[in-house]
Amino acid sequence: MDMHDNDFKHDIDINDVKNRYLLTKGLTQYLIYEETGASVYTKGVWYPDRTKANEKDPPLYIHISAHTKGVLQKAIDRISELIATDMGSLVDKVDKPGDSSTTSFRHTEYVSLSTESAGPVPTCSSDDYLDIFYNPIYSTEFLSRYVQNRVIHPNHECLREGNKDYKIDELLFAMLQNAPHQDGKRYVAVNLHIADKKGLDAVIDCAKVWMNYLFLPS
Repeated sequence: MDMHDNDFKHDIDINDVKNRYLLTKGLTQYLIYEETGASVYTKGVWYPDRTKANEKDPPLYIHISAHTKGVLQKAIDRISELIATDMGSLVDKVDKPGDSSTTSFRHTEYVSLSTESAGPVPTCSSDDYLDIFYNPIYSTEFLSRYVQNRVIHPNHECLREGNKDYKIDELLFAMLQNAPHQDGKRYVAVNLHIADKKGLDAVIDCAKVWMNYLFLPS
């Protein structure tokens, strides 16, 4: 038994589910927590051939833990919705660079920033970036809250220690809060999430590049 489990628990087998990659993402599981109040964890192992699974390493599944039966059911329902979602159809409806839209035009400005700078900011053409930026499951406000709560606030002291010339935590917070366009906020949030997966140094490097490119250009 998991020591962090609540009173109400449920497992959902996703080994053969098309959207299993979406469901195992930390972003998605945090989204489900925000929306329902239930904790969601990835368990088991993905098997292309599930007949090779065993008791010690069962097929991939989602474990849900909740304080109440109602919260548990909300999480089950939300996960069922995500399992049934046609992600290809949803993503096709989102404007991308090259589309004749204001959103796409403004996004090209951020593409220019990430590809022209010689620093470590992830490019807007990376699979990780595109997978999140154009995923309508994640609203821009959600992504912004996520990086503030999971990246900036918990690490604000380390971020300041990483560069004593600037208050990096306040810089990143301000970029999210005061971006002139929603695409800019989304760009910053997605890049910070990707950088955070590589370590705090990568987050600090992102902030340095943005500081030098946007605020202290040579």
